[in-house]
Amino acid sequence: MGKNAIRIKKSTNKTILFLSAFCFVIGIFAKTDSEDIGDSFLIASPSLSSIKTPTAGVYPQGMFKFDHGLYKETLEWYPKITDTFKPNTVYTAAITFEPKNKNRTFKGVQQSNIGGLPSVNNISSLTTNVVGDNLVITITYKLGCKKYYK
Repeated sequence: MGKNAIRIKKSTNKTILFLSAFCFVIGIFAKTDSEDIGDSFLIASPSLSSIKTPTAGVYPQGMFKFDHGLYKETLEWYPKITDTFKPNTVYTAAITFEPKNKNRTFKGVQQSNIGGLPSVNNISSLTTNVVGDNLVITITYKLGCKKYYK
């Protein structure tokens, strides 16, 4: 036996082997929301909160922040909106996902794994970019925001 070895009875060896296997299996299933990529863990399946299509005469959702546990989500509109959406204006929603922990990242996330993205019917472009460890999604809506009638 080595210098740091511990003598264990045979019956205890079976228990340790069982516990080691159990912990290994639990460790595999505990990572369903992230993937180990070196020193960081990928947040592999973020989900976008619902965003209403810009409609002229309607107040936007504005800038919001949501806490999703592993990450925060922030929405901003461009051009900046001071009151309601204007007719015949192209609006872009910029959504930023920011990991809440420095050992989490969005580097390597696939656009197909992002939940809640809008349908192509209402948008002219959608891009996803990783900036540092953050994920930035820009959604540009089609020109000709509908007029809201009461």
